[in-house]
Amino acid sequence: MDNINQSIRKRPYISIQRALEQFKHFNGTTIVELGSMRQPCIHDLDDTTQDCCNDGHSSLLLSRACKEFYTCDINKESSRLTYNELKKHNLISHSNVYSGDGIAFLKEFEGCIDLLYLDAWDVGVPQHAEKHLEAYRAAEHKLNSRNIVLIDDTDIRYTLEKGYHNDEESLEGKGAVLIPYLLANNYKILFKGRQTCLIKE
Repeated sequence: MDNINQSIRKRPYISIQRALEQFKHFNGTTIVELGSMRQPCIHDLDDTTQDCCNDGHSSLLLSRACKEFYTCDINKESSRLTYNELKKHNLISHSNVYSGDGIAFLKEFEGCIDLLYLDAWDVGVPQHAEKHLEAYRAAEHKLNSRNIVLIDDTDIRYTLEKGYHNDEESLEGKGAVLIPYLLANNYKILFKGRQTCLIKE
């Protein structure tokens, strides 16, 4: 993705916090994340001046905001890292870390989801957009009537002329197929950018 300018992309921390404000407004209790942490948190979690906050440390931010947290990643090393980071930050008691296929995980999930965070198949992986729709469909009937869907990397677009490039409209990337589906099914966009957040009230 040579045409992506990372320096103009906003850090995930900001949008995760905005989604969590809505989660609190909905009196949410349960968050499910597909795509766990990739880097250890080596600084104060709320210090947004650090370069490694480009990772977002989403598992930590999400876990500390809810009563029940579930995260799943197909990469075992990511799952191991996430478990250790949650334990280090005293968040493991209400957190559940799984390693495996995210869609299979959601199909088997038992419970009611208030916030679904989708950050699994990387942009550029075959069917990355379609897989995020499939993941949502696996969770669709397990979502609370009022719920939040937060999708990562929606500010990346692909065209034959430019390849992968930054997209100011922020309705592409991992959400290119899912976002239109959600909008057609009574969701509305709360905000968009590096991550796009949709809510159903």
